[in-house]
Amino acid sequence: MKLQKKNNENGYVMVWVLIMALAIMVFMVAAMELASSYYRRSNREYLNRQVHFTAASIAQIAVAEFTEDQEGVLRLAVMEELKPYIEEEPLSEEVAVTPIVWKLDSSMGTCTMTGIYDTDTKQLILTAEAEMGPSKESISVVLEIDELAEDSSWTLVRYEPGN
Repeated sequence: MKLQKKNNENGYVMVWVLIMALAIMVFMVAAMELASSYYRRSNREYLNRQVHFTAASIAQIAVAEFTEDQEGVLRLAVMEELKPYIEEEPLSEEVAVTPIVWKLDSSMGTCTMTGIYDTDTKQLILTAEAEMGPSKESISVVLEIDELAEDSSWTLVRYEPGN
């Protein structure tokens, strides 16, 4: 007796469905990888921008406090430390300023301000170093004592971008 196939039951449709499902899965994996890559890049760019803005903001605060002769916490702390080196004959050419850690909102990262006072040029270099996740940025400001002013005014010489 001979077997008869009914309704085209030789399996072509099943093979076609499996090939289409495989193609759709490959497309979905590629789309997911592309979306994941875009997300990682966006997050990295956000962190880089955030640390740049944080470092720039802290540097601008330092410039404002020193050039506008404001009595802010930063200026008071730095001037208290540098007073003997500015008013008297210094013993060394460079004086390191004790690092100041800024307490910021967690969305801004962390920022530490360090500084060096050069007694020969009478320049103060303050560096704001911001960090958030794997991103780091530093911006320095160079200030010098204004010799013509009656009070202890400072003038901005330049900004120096960091890394």
